[in-house]
Parts: sequence; structure tokens; C-alpha cells
Amino acid sequence: MAKQPNQPRPERDFIPVPTRHRHDGWTPDKQSRFIDALAESGCVEEACAAIGMSKQSAYQLRTRPQAQGFRIA
Repeated sequence: MAKQPNQPRPERDFIPVPTRHRHDGWTPDKQSRFIDALAESGCVEEACAAIGMSKQSAYQLRTRPQAQGFRIA
């Protein structure tokens, strides 16, 4: 089911993975947008492309010990 335009996105219980601040890194906002894009497309590669991050970096982020919320989402 496609998300309707102008509808607020559903709230998710998601705690972003703590990361070092980098302009090109996985900021909390990018993590949240990735989760939304993944929920919509069901494809990691497409979700990564939508936010300008690599598939490999998403899988690396997922393996961090503090990434339980990211893995669950």
C-alpha cells in the first residue's frame, strides 16, 4: 500500500544508532529517512539510494552493538 501524499508518516519507535558527527555519515535524520524509505520500498538498495548512502554502509551500521533499534526497525 503506497503512502498517500500530504499524510504524516507513521511514528516509529526508533532510536538512531549513535555515530560520530560527519556531514556525509549516518545522521539520526538519515537513519530515520532510511527506515521510512525501506518500509515503503522493502529494498535496502533502493532505500539507500533514496537518502544518498551506500548499501554496504547500511549493513555496517546494522552490525554495531548499539544498533538494536535500527535492526528491529
